[in-house]
Formats: sequence, structure tokens, C-alpha cells
Amino acid sequence: MARNFARGCAVSIVLALAPNVGHAQVSQPAISPVENVENLQVVAQQQSARIISLLAQLADQARASDDLAFAVRAQSQAATLLWSQDAEQARSIYRRAFESLAALPSAKPGEQKGNASGSSISESRSELSAA
Repeated sequence: MARNFARGCAVSIVLALAPNVGHAQVSQPAISPVENVENLQVVAQQQSARIISLLAQLADQARASDDLAFAVRAQSQAATLLWSQDAEQARSIYRRAFESLAALPSAKPGEQKGNASGSSISESRSELSAA
């Protein structure tokens, strides 16, 4: 299920950016270099805003996943990608991911060996603290 969810998110990001790719291939009348740079900056800002929005949506959808290890990993990766553009939103995503792990009872080291989900949760905790 987690794989299908990740694929679906990746496909939605690609489709969201696809209209801009098609638009860039259309020949435009000659414009001055200054106007061209301004147009490119506007398009870049729009794409950046769209990507930020999609990453935030991805983190929210991942948070609703039943697979806690996947949810934490997806939120952590989304926050990492967002950090350079919107540190406050990325910090919020990290905080929610950490809170979902903090709500779980800590397993004793001897119990994790026989429990694969406990191991993946422990790995998620260390991955989140490293981010």
C-alpha cells in the first residue's frame, strides 16, 4: 500500500508540472531579454510554490498512513526537501512526525529483535533524529 501511495504522489507531482513543460515548447513572439528573464522568474516562482504545496500535501497524506515507518519516513523526506524554501513549514512537519513517534511506547532492546515493526519504528526514530 505504501508503495502505491508513493507512486501516486510521484505521478501527481509529475502531472502538476507537465503543463509547464508543454507550454515552454510553444514558440513565442520575440521579446526582450529582460522580459524573458522576468517571465522565467515568474514561472520559476509558480513552480516553486506548486512544489511546496505538493510536498506539504504529501506529508499530510503520509501522516494518515497506517504504516508508521512509511509515514515518518515520507514526512521526514518532505520536510528535508522543504527546508530550504520554507523552514517554518518544514519544522512543523518534522514536529508532527516526531510527535507520532513519541506517542509510541519505547520498546526494550530485547523485544525489538523478534519484532520487525519495532525495529522499523526504531530505525524511523533514528532517521528522524538524524534529519
